[in-house]
Amino acid sequence: MTTPETHFDVIVIGGGPGGYAAAIRLAQRGLGVACIEKEAVGGVCLNWGCIPSKALITTAQRFDWARSGAELGVLADNVRLDLPQAQKRNRAIVQHHTDGVAGLLRSNGARLIYGVAELSGPRRVRVRQPDGSDIELSAERALLLATGARPRSLPGFEPDGERILTAREAIFLERLPEHLIVVGGGVIGVELGGAYQRLGSQLTVLELGKSLLPGVDPDLVRLVHQRFTAQTPGQRAATIQTEARVLGWEPSAQGVRVRFADPSGEHRVDGSQLLVATGFLPNTGGLGLEQLGVALDARGHVQIDERCETNVPGVYAIGDVAGPPYLAHKAYKEAEVVTEVILGKRVVRDWRALPAVIFGDPRSRRAGPRSSRAPLESPPQG
Repeated sequence: MTTPETHFDVIVIGGGPGGYAAAIRLAQRGLGVACIEKEAVGGVCLNWGCIPSKALITTAQRFDWARSGAELGVLADNVRLDLPQAQKRNRAIVQHHTDGVAGLLRSNGARLIYGVAELSGPRRVRVRQPDGSDIELSAERALLLATGARPRSLPGFEPDGERILTAREAIFLERLPEHLIVVGGGVIGVELGGAYQRLGSQLTVLELGKSLLPGVDPDLVRLVHQRFTAQTPGQRAATIQTEARVLGWEPSAQGVRVRFADPSGEHRVDGSQLLVATGFLPNTGGLGLEQLGVALDARGHVQIDERCETNVPGVYAIGDVAGPPYLAHKAYKEAEVVTEVILGKRVVRDWRALPAVIFGDPRSRRAGPRSSRAPLESPPQG
């Protein structure tokens, strides 16, 4: 059943850092705004990215400090890990933040609509709501795409939530992996792999490139590599395999057996679970962009100009769906720009430096998109 069409000045599709920031700003400026979200507001960042990952990393740090306190003269007997309790706290933190974002949207006058959006015409959107009913929306001024990105999967390594994981599943594990195999030594692999290593997991990282964290200063990478492979109280040394191309996997007595090849030949490694951390892809499928003729790049990102506008007048895009770097504060900045553009101001998307932090051990900084180094593609970071 479809209800009568509802009219707004601006429709925002996606309630992540870019979408909710733009919706709030536009509503504060007096426009009628609808923000459509198919799951929970906050996007990757709040739900299973930067917020819960940093909470998990903090738990790992505190546990590591408690175990190694004796050398500092701090004695704590029988230190144990209660991972379910840590994850209960983690989920509560996420819920607190997502509830806060939903409250900010509503208190500033934006209408929050839950459902799956599909473009039904120029500045027209059909939303399939959780109860199965459809509503039709129209936008007088602009349509803003802020649908974010999702983890990239490898053919043959589709996640099942048990043996094969993405960051979305791995962030809330309640049983510590005995041996975690990570495919991809980028930001996700370093952050989550390092956290579970410090909690007590054996860690193996299979990286296609010649080193961990491709694109990061080699001096910093060397420190991270040394920390991974160090044997410390309560932490087993990790195995780092670079120039490793994964070939396939099969169930094993331990959990998973992964086949990979490196310059020395073909190898196998057994582990309890496998985390696929090979980057992100934009969420452009199923939106109906082809019906409007919205241009995409070779990897599926929505192409935009310096005003965050697509090739279709009145249709804008910000955040991960518009291309890397996949960072929350990049999306926030684009939300500022697109708000002013929609209001008729002469503002362009421009930056000379874009800071970002990798929460490894030790933590690393990396250069922004105008440095001599290519930007990393990372999960959004808060």
